[in-house]
Parts: sequence; structure tokens; C-alpha cells
Amino acid sequence: ILVAGLPVPDHAWDFRDATGEVCDQHSDLVAHFRGGAQCNSDGVVFDGEKAFVEIDSWEWNGPVSFEIRVKYNSYAHQAAVFALGKQEPAGRVADLFSIMSYTMFVVRKSLLSFARVITEGNGTITLDSWFHMVATCQDGSLVLYINGEEAGRIPEGTSAARLMRQAVIGKSLLDANYLDGTVSYFRIWHGVSLKPEMVELLYERSALK
Repeated sequence: ILVAGLPVPDHAWDFRDATGEVCDQHSDLVAHFRGGAQCNSDGVVFDGEKAFVEIDSWEWNGPVSFEIRVKYNSYAHQAAVFALGKQEPAGRVADLFSIMSYTMFVVRKSLLSFARVITEGNGTITLDSWFHMVATCQDGSLVLYINGEEAGRIPEGTSAARLMRQAVIGKSLLDANYLDGTVSYFRIWHGVSLKPEMVELLYERSALK
């Protein structure tokens, strides 16, 4: 279903002025605040040390698109904006789909097998400024967009298995790579790899909010 030129997301969490846990606008999935994460009019605030958001696990399979709006208070190269994957025994992580800082887009099949894009031509992160990020994933194409423009891609793509995935915002799946900054909202489209013109429209609308 298209609404004003865009498909309706399957999941959406808006953290601006939220009090308590935030319910998904389209399902019963809940975003839980951990480690002292708190919300203000801009969104959920992370301290770079222990605060993060944990989202109820859900089944992920096939093409998918993620949208997130983030502002950095300080810069750390591997600060994780968002991570989705499986926690394995002995602290291992597999099937990881992650955006780390705004310069890196990572898909790992295991700790020893991963694909990575270091985005080019984006300069340095501007602190206290909003960045709009969209990541799309389908067979043969993994793409990261920053502020409406393609920033990098992994041409070989990945094949997503039908698995229950853990998801966190503000850190990696492991207790590391904490984000010092703010996230306004987070949205997911299942079965859809958003087209570039849709990503540009999302960015234009994010600037109005």
C-alpha cells in the first residue's frame, strides 16, 4: 500500500517525547529502554557508555529496508546506530546486519566471514546535526543511503534466512560500541527494498519533522 508515494512501514517506533516503553505503531513489538536511556523532544538519548534500546525479537526473512534518524554528540568510529542479528553461544554473533557510525555498513555471516562498505566522499560526521540513514537489503544488493543519497553498497548481497532476530539501537549486539547521541525514530519495511526516489522522499520529509 502506497501512502503519498511511499509504502507503509511494517514497524515504526517514534521516540520523541516518549514516556516509558515505546510500542510499535503497526504490531505488538515493544522497544525497551536499557541502561538509563531516556527520551526528550528530539528522541531517545544515549550516553555512549551503557544506554541502549532493545526491541522484541521478530522473524526476518528476505528483502528489507531500515530507516533511522540520528544525531551524534561525539564521534566514535564503531559506534553502532543499529544492529540486528543472532546471539550465539560463548558470546558469538552471526547473521549480523549493522550500521556502525555513519561511515560503515556491515553484514556478517560470522565473525570470520563478513562484507563491509566504507562509504566514500561523505567527509567527517558533523556533531549535533541530524543524519538520515536508510539501509536496503535484497539478493544481489546491499545499499546504504545517507541524507537521501547513496553512500555505499555491497554488490554481492546476502540471502536472509527465516530466523528470529535480536535488535538493538545505540550499541552492537555485544556489550560494546555504544552510541553517544540521539535517535528520533526507527522504521522497517519487510519484503521491500526501497527505491532511490523513495529514499530521497523519506529524507525530504525527515527534514520537516
